[in-house]
Amino acid sequence: MVRIFVITELSVFRLLLLAALGREILILHIDPFLPHTKEILQRIVAAVVHGGRATWAIDTMDELRRVKDYPGRAVLYNVFGEIEPWQNDYFGFAEADRTAGRGEFHRVAQQ
Repeated sequence: MVRIFVITELSVFRLLLLAALGREILILHIDPFLPHTKEILQRIVAAVVHGGRATWAIDTMDELRRVKDYPGRAVLYNVFGEIEPWQNDYFGFAEADRTAGRGEFHRVAQQ
């Protein structure tokens, strides 16, 4: 099982434990509660990644290489437009109107 982490001052201890146990770890982001601890967390994560005990999640997907190479441009991408068909299929949005019925929704909303 893959463990996915957002690294904080609290989660870093679990990261170190699971890394020592050889678990598969993906790191999404470093987000400290206290801003002055960010550099320490970055060094710890760099050591764990350099040692081969964890991987940055963004490095596992070729589609996200453009975000890693040019992070400022990420706000210009139409992410929703790219994933909208998948979301519609996965969550069954097309079925929503058929299962609840529009009339039932309006009656509940008016009460």
